[in-house]
Amino acid sequence: MPFPSPWTHSATVIRHNYFHNKEQFERDSDLYPVWACFAVEKGEFRYEIGGINGHALMGNMVICPPNVRFHRTTYNPITFHFFLFTWTGTAGEPLHSHVPLHLSISTRERYFSSLSL
Repeated sequence: MPFPSPWTHSATVIRHNYFHNKEQFERDSDLYPVWACFAVEKGEFRYEIGGINGHALMGNMVICPPNVRFHRTTYNPITFHFFLFTWTGTAGEPLHSHVPLHLSISTRERYFSSLSL
């Protein structure tokens, strides 16, 4: 099943944390009841979400759907933003998907400008 268009939905941030030079993740994996996003500023990590493996570094956002196990490992200090949020459509319906997203923003200034909002 293809990923529903997130551009027809609105995100509402429930929680935001910023971690600076974190030596390692507190847990090797987590299961979130809502959408979760890790936006990397410095460092890198490997992840597995619902059988999909990837590698995230500066300029990448990894988005995990609700109720899908998010495994992650870092081998050096990492600086990142962590968001928990809901995604709802114009009629208030939640965005349903079990597919993770890995976004890469190629322009450094654009990436950091987006995170500063």
